[in-house]
Amino acid sequence: MKALIIGCGNIGAFYDTPNNSKGVFTHAHAYTLLSDIKSIAFYDTNQNKALLATNLWGGTMLANLNHDLSDYKPDIVSVCTPTKYHLETILELLKLHIRPKIILLEKPLSYDLETSKTIVSLLESNGILSNINFSRNFDTSIHSLRNSILKYDDFTGIYGNAIYSKGFLNGGSHLISMLSFLFGNILDFKILSGKNDFDDSDPSLDLWLSFEKCPSYTLMATNHNDYFLCEYSFYFPNKRLSFYNLGFDCLEQEVIASEVFQGYRALSKGNIFNTSLNRSMLTYIDNSIRSLSNPSLLIMPASLALNTQIICDQILTQYKGL
Repeated sequence: MKALIIGCGNIGAFYDTPNNSKGVFTHAHAYTLLSDIKSIAFYDTNQNKALLATNLWGGTMLANLNHDLSDYKPDIVSVCTPTKYHLETILELLKLHIRPKIILLEKPLSYDLETSKTIVSLLESNGILSNINFSRNFDTSIHSLRNSILKYDDFTGIYGNAIYSKGFLNGGSHLISMLSFLFGNILDFKILSGKNDFDDSDPSLDLWLSFEKCPSYTLMATNHNDYFLCEYSFYFPNKRLSFYNLGFDCLEQEVIASEVFQGYRALSKGNIFNTSLNRSMLTYIDNSIRSLSNPSLLIMPASLALNTQIICDQILTQYKGL
């Protein structure tokens, strides 16, 4: 199977190296670890970046899509260009009569809802599968948590809170997607406050949410100029899970008898474990490949990512109307 990476920036090639023991953080690294991928090609409008990526990961540099893709027919394409170029890149591939089996996109689909709808329509009408990299949805630790939530008969005792930065669509959508994956549809929401610390078109919002399997969850936005943050906690009748260090670590605390106040129940000091977020990129690419024979296995097809963006757009529209 042939892979093509379009856009040789950090997420495409340079967040890690072949010998990085901390995890798999780039499309290039993931492709090199999967036996189904027999060749990788790199393309960037900046040829020097494509050359550097090829030197780092091996494979082939494509200097000109119009010419070189007539010989290199990719089965899987990773579109790692800036978000504003996602649609343009897909249109260019279709113009060149390149229709891979699946196209992978970094989140969000676009910054504009109508553009995102166009992307989904183009992919579906051309019979191209898709998978969108909301990385926490590909953390197998989150999948394990989801399986445990499904065992509950009563969801009234489940609630939580999260802190994020870098705008609601850019940063908060990660949490909206993950929480919807864990708890089902959003039943209600209330905007608490907002600020324009990241981008004027993408404010950072504080809000309260209610899901099918979680009656109360709160999102809070920090100022991204201070530091980047993404942490999330879940409270169950018998324990608390606190994901911190951007989600790479988790503190699990069980309910115990209080050592100080007789008759009270408290949380233990807990145990810390590493999540699988550092391998989510590998899970993402592997899920994309395995889904070629069974599309129902796709964790985040473009249609589902569009649903997340529709929810975010509804919330942002209400905020701008306040």
